[in-house]
Amino acid sequence: MLGLEADREFGLSVFRQLFDIYRERMRLFKESGVQSLNAYRWAFPDAVMPRLLLVIDEFQLMFSEQDWIGTEIADLLSKGVRLFRASGIHVLLASQTIGGNLALMGSAGEGLFGQVPVRIALKNTIAESHATLGVRNEAAAHLRAREAIVNLDYGEVSSNRKTSVAFADEAVLTPLRRRWWQAGAKYPVPFVFRGDRMRSLGDDDAVLRGLAGSGPTALLGALMEVGGKPLAVRLDREIGRNIALLGTAEGIGEFVAAVMSVAVTSPPSVQFRILDLMAGDPSWGAAMAELRSGLDSLGRQVEIIPRSQIPGFIENISLDLQRSDEGSGPDTFILGFGLDRCRDMPEAFQEICRLGPQNGTHLIGWWMKYDTFSNQIGYGGEPYFDVKIAMRTDRQTVKSLMNDPLLDWTPRDNRALAWDVASMAGPVTVIPYSSPRN
Repeated sequence: MLGLEADREFGLSVFRQLFDIYRERMRLFKESGVQSLNAYRWAFPDAVMPRLLLVIDEFQLMFSEQDWIGTEIADLLSKGVRLFRASGIHVLLASQTIGGNLALMGSAGEGLFGQVPVRIALKNTIAESHATLGVRNEAAAHLRAREAIVNLDYGEVSSNRKTSVAFADEAVLTPLRRRWWQAGAKYPVPFVFRGDRMRSLGDDDAVLRGLAGSGPTALLGALMEVGGKPLAVRLDREIGRNIALLGTAEGIGEFVAAVMSVAVTSPPSVQFRILDLMAGDPSWGAAMAELRSGLDSLGRQVEIIPRSQIPGFIENISLDLQRSDEGSGPDTFILGFGLDRCRDMPEAFQEICRLGPQNGTHLIGWWMKYDTFSNQIGYGGEPYFDVKIAMRTDRQTVKSLMNDPLLDWTPRDNRALAWDVASMAGPVTVIPYSSPRN
């Protein structure tokens, strides 16, 4: 497994997976009457249980923010370096600086570095030498370029060994890398997490095909965890099974992907009603073309409601819902992209949000402003939106949408915060799907 441009959430997922592996190995050791990997291999020479090496470059960045993620990672890392070795799991930490990090000071830092006997320090300051090698060991501050101190005894000064840093000659390394890659061809291709890569619904085609016909399911992007599986939410005929997406124009791709995944996973009778509030907007043109083409290729029934007819359409749908028998008729999805532009949204819209899902009529809506969203759904309307997604919007909007004044989440490129209130303990960060123009 390889993580490139990885987020702290992904790092946390890696630690959780390693602890799962550790617990499984220790269970097997106990059943086999041994206590370590070495003893297990000696008792069962034909058994295959490889050693695992976790390499973390710039590991101090995992504690860059004083929040629950940094706290949990610090706790798991401190426990891991103490417990993992017996099960054949090892940790290599690399960093340009570790001094001044609050998460690594006090008992947490002692618990971590007190379990790391092998320490290597390049030329740096006295303070960094103390932080890396140990208190009163300032040997790294007196080095020259391309020299290093290697210490195999927890930083004990008498165990310092000065060495020269080998030159990384690409003429030597390139053929070695090729040979190692070819030698590993018989093994499964490793999972690679690319935190900077834009994602499309096609990346999760296998998952989507596996869900085809299982019932309306929206894919909302890749979870920040090992395996990178998508976050999938079912839109059953239950109160609140609507989707609210708040954010900038980057939400176009996320909106289209949610609709297309619903179209693929729904029965052929499903119907889509598009509230056309973005007609003539170039940012919506390519996405609209992709959406129409995709729905047509699946043979789905699509009706486009022009802006001038939207109020009347909303009123009629509301009346139909009040008269209908719950559970009758095909599933219908009302798609509202750019709902901020509907200045005369009738109050009947609130009835659709409230009564629609249990009658098979769901809303997938996109707004840029939280105030508009709140006004259109009415007082007490938020419980009728189980699924909430925030993209590239301000922190206060995120807190309001997720109904959590203490939520600490920083909006950033190629990330979204998603939460299905009915099935998840809390919001999670995902890599959203990008728009067609990306």
